[in-house]
Amino acid sequence: MLKLNRHLKDVIRAMQEGHWFELCNSDKPNLHGRYGCSKGFGFRVLHRTIIKLQREGLVDGQLVRYYGIPWIRYELTQEGRALDVSNY
Repeated sequence: MLKLNRHLKDVIRAMQEGHWFELCNSDKPNLHGRYGCSKGFGFRVLHRTIIKLQREGLVDGQLVRYYGIPWIRYELTQEGRALDVSNY
């Protein structure tokens, strides 16, 4: 069984409802690390949270570009979708 804190469980639950979040991966200092998410996501996801979710194999990042600016969009993997967090 995975050891997930309440915030991680809330993030996974929101992502199971179809939400996503993105981090800017630009080499420009004024853009790098910018955060974006789908409407209604409601959570700020820190870098260490992303690392933890990736280490557990629950999220995966895909590179997308908007007007030539690279972003990494994080979505749930099959394991993340199958995880039951409803009883927490």
